[in-house]
Amino acid sequence: MCPLGRRTKCAQASGVDNKPEKLEEERHQTDESLQAERSHADALLTAKLAEAESETDRGVEEAREEANAATDEARREADRVARTVETAAAATRVVQTERAKQDAAREEERKVTDEVLREDRKAHARVLAELRPLARESTDRNLLIERDRSDEAVDNRDHFLGIVSHDLRNLLGGIVFAASTLPDEAKRETASAAADRIRRYAAHMDRLIGDLLDVSSIEAGRLAISVRPGFLRDVIIESIDALEPFADPRGITIQNVSSRSPMPAMFDHDRMVQVVTNLLSNAVKFSPDGGVVTVRALDDGELITVAVEDRGVGIPEGMKEAVFERFWQAPGNAGRGTGLGLYISRHLVTAHGGRIWAEPRARGGTRFLFAFPSDLAPPGKPHTSH
Repeated sequence: MCPLGRRTKCAQASGVDNKPEKLEEERHQTDESLQAERSHADALLTAKLAEAESETDRGVEEAREEANAATDEARREADRVARTVETAAAATRVVQTERAKQDAAREEERKVTDEVLREDRKAHARVLAELRPLARESTDRNLLIERDRSDEAVDNRDHFLGIVSHDLRNLLGGIVFAASTLPDEAKRETASAAADRIRRYAAHMDRLIGDLLDVSSIEAGRLAISVRPGFLRDVIIESIDALEPFADPRGITIQNVSSRSPMPAMFDHDRMVQVVTNLLSNAVKFSPDGGVVTVRALDDGELITVAVEDRGVGIPEGMKEAVFERFWQAPGNAGRGTGLGLYISRHLVTAHGGRIWAEPRARGGTRFLFAFPSDLAPPGKPHTSH
């Protein structure tokens, strides 16, 4: 059988005449073959179409699912945003409500505080109005007291200057008189006594001038001591020797009842002699003629205590501290000194790290005591205190 389109050639090649039946059969076969091919092609096409449609349906379904998922996610996100906005709005409303409450409470508190302040100011003004006259009266009274004290200080200064001038003039006159008699003295003993008087007068003048300089240093805050190792027993002996020429003419005895120990300590030797001499001078001055002045020193290993006792009239009641003030003199004893010895002594003892005080004796008279540490500075090193 020749394929379709090649029947003429095939027939010619066979040399057979085409007959109608043969031709019809061939056509029928050809149609069947075409029909079969068409059916097969249609089946293939239908399968391809079905597969394509299925693939398309799957793609569309997947796209729909993806779109639905994206839509759901977008809706959920939108819901979250909406909820967040709603929450924020609610929080804002809560904050605004709380702020409004706080503002109202603060305003109320301010009103109450302002009212309290107004009442306090009114009360304060009333108190001030009542106290102002009292304050003025107190101020006036204090001014009068200060004025009296100032006047008293001026009077004391003038009195002190008068005493110092008088003492210096008398001492200088004594020196001049004693010196003028020296060439006329025939006896050596008399000349020696005149020379002794000159030395005593000069020493007294030097002491007065030294007191003036010490007061000036104390007021300026420049009172200095130079601490070195020494023995307090030597200070006691030197001080007694300096005062005996003033005590002997009145029959006053100065007794040293201190311990036999040399009492080593750290102190300024000259300043400590000045303190003990001031106390002895004060005791001799207020002792009756023929009286006894006692010096007692004790070293307990930490403190050295010195006591000077007299049997005079004693210190008036309530004056145990006043005696250490500048220019102070006991009532009825004006002109018996400058009133500086005890004042200077207190500052010198304080500079040594100690203290000085006075107390009455049981059988009359006064006991002056001072104490200071024995190890004020390392041995061999001078110490300066201001």
